[in-house]
Amino acid sequence: TIIITNPKGKAVWANNAYLNLTGFSMEEILGEKPGHLAIGPETDLLTLNKMRKAILDKKSAKVIIINYNKLKEKYWFELNITPVFDSQGNCINFVGVGRDVTSRKEKELELKRLLEVTNNQNNKLFNFAHIVSHNIRSHTSNLSMIVDVMENTEDIDEKLSYIDLLKEGTEKLSETIEYLNEIITIQENDTIEKKKILLKDEIEKTKRALSFSIKESQITITHTIPEDLIVNVIPAYLDSILLNLFTNAIKYKS
Repeated sequence: TIIITNPKGKAVWANNAYLNLTGFSMEEILGEKPGHLAIGPETDLLTLNKMRKAILDKKSAKVIIINYNKLKEKYWFELNITPVFDSQGNCINFVGVGRDVTSRKEKELELKRLLEVTNNQNNKLFNFAHIVSHNIRSHTSNLSMIVDVMENTEDIDEKLSYIDLLKEGTEKLSETIEYLNEIITIQENDTIEKKKILLKDEIEKTKRALSFSIKESQITITHTIPEDLIVNVIPAYLDSILLNLFTNAIKYKS
């Protein structure tokens, strides 16, 4: 498309390609500023100002902008604005050469959207893999230690004393696995509701599940969480947070 304006940016002529694209007649555009006719809800004002500044400064400009035709249908428009000077260096016209790039731009935006979705999914997968690796390993390490002690003692009473710890650990492992399924659901649905949970109960539950690791590490876990403190949380994430806090406390006890 080609449109020619005077030094103030008001149209003096346009070719048929421009008229066909915009839906305006020659009479409707003469004396009007093309940018004013094409503006709409999604038109980028910064790009519009760039065009206006180029006209004021009598300079060239290249932009891609959302325009609207006479029927208020939007399209992406690539426009090159070039000033024309007379022999004395006075600007006498601006020539705008443009084209409809809607198809190309829509493909670019779709590609960008797909890349964002892919990156988002990859990040979620990475985070989920990290949670699985850490949480499952924490429980299995604790259970392995209990089984190892049971295998290396001949005292029946001592072996039996560890059964409760083994049971507690396997129950907590089972709960964590269920929570991992919940985490997948959470990542697919951002509107998962939080639940009110007694924080001290969850801390004690995690403490019991890791009690053998705590005992073997010869450390004491203390906290001052009130009995009635309720937190509004997603249980799966609270489970993961507490496991991280406990296992890090054990790992970095020095």
